[in-house]
Amino acid sequence: KHMKRHQKPYACTHVPDCDKRFGSKNDWKRHENSQHIQFQFWRCTECVKDKGRPNVNVLCGKIFHRRETFRHHLDKDHGINDTHTVEERCTGCRNGRNFKSHFWCGFCQKTIKFTKNDGLVCSERFDHIDDHFMGKGGLKYDIFDWKSIE
Repeated sequence: KHMKRHQKPYACTHVPDCDKRFGSKNDWKRHENSQHIQFQFWRCTECVKDKGRPNVNVLCGKIFHRRETFRHHLDKDHGINDTHTVEERCTGCRNGRNFKSHFWCGFCQKTIKFTKNDGLVCSERFDHIDDHFMGKGGLKYDIFDWKSIE
């Protein structure tokens, strides 16, 4: 525990905007919760053709901060305009305020759905990312391995 204070294995996951490092999980959590309030956004999970490789599909991945803008994107860019399908995408692609339904893990490089529904979802996010920082599950990651959602 003492060595963690010196090594500062925890780092703000809002990089490249913030380069702060921390010697304790609590200090890291406090920083992110107080300095980087998360607002809801929608991340498109539709597949598109890779411009350089026409036979390869890649994730669209565009981010929208308004539901209507995301709905418009689905219609114009992906041809999805069926009301039921659009609503499914709006629900499934939404990352809620302070991670109410999913969160992005830059180590896994995917959106993670919460398994608990007990009001402690933010703790679940921090525990998941902490496992990566501490090397639980085999691989230990540093913040330099983190891939931003954008």
